[in-house]
Amino acid sequence: MDPPFVHNSSQDDLLLEKRNRRQRRASSDLLQSPVEAKHKSPSKTSLLSKLSFSTELLANSKALSMSHQSVLSDISNPSEPGAQGHISRWAISLDAVLQDELGIAAISSFLRKEYSEENIQFWLECSRLELETDPEIVSTRVKDIISRFIGPDAESPVNIPDHLSQKALAEAHDPKPTSFVPQKEAIYNLMKFDSYSRFLRNELYAKLIELELEGHQITVDDIRRIENGQSPVRKKIRENQRYRSSLGARPSSSPSSLNEMIKLGRV
Repeated sequence: MDPPFVHNSSQDDLLLEKRNRRQRRASSDLLQSPVEAKHKSPSKTSLLSKLSFSTELLANSKALSMSHQSVLSDISNPSEPGAQGHISRWAISLDAVLQDELGIAAISSFLRKEYSEENIQFWLECSRLELETDPEIVSTRVKDIISRFIGPDAESPVNIPDHLSQKALAEAHDPKPTSFVPQKEAIYNLMKFDSYSRFLRNELYAKLIELELEGHQITVDDIRRIENGQSPVRKKIRENQRYRSSLGARPSSSPSSLNEMIKLGRV
């Protein structure tokens, strides 16, 4: 025979109490006064604000990443003067500066203020020498470079190790387009690891970035004006230049862009 059913009143009371608590909580939420609602709304607004900020930050991060990849893909090409992103590319490497006519003008201006302009001048003169093929002109330029930059009696001696100075002086007896390759490399490394990082933190570069972000066309004359404490000529980039830039129109890719500028007498 089955045992008699025993009613457990305490268990029923517990279930009833739980159901009543849920109902009271629901009623309280529905009948909440406007004053109480006001106190709770900021937390909801704050949450939405944080969510919106996070979404915007994520979108900006993706855009920055895409922009960075685009800049890296264009580093082998010098930018068209006045094109969008022209100046900001200099922050990628010293090579980006030295493959750009405006970049050379800007870093020359900066080095003048640091009393070390001879470094960029020497580097450029060596680059010009490497393109020369006429033996007489090569001989003349080698002697000129030595008198201007090499040794204690030079007009503006560059800071290179003594053994490189001695080797350079010996080149006067056997001048070649490649006479100063190791010396040029030593000065390049000096600019790369010493001057370049300060150039990027300098007020001149910050001013050029500001002008670029405002959409102004920057010239070598603007750099000279900024160096002399004058205001640059604020000239907006023409619409056709913006359109060409948006289409990715750039000069033809060539590792000898600096050579082209030298041949044209632009640096």
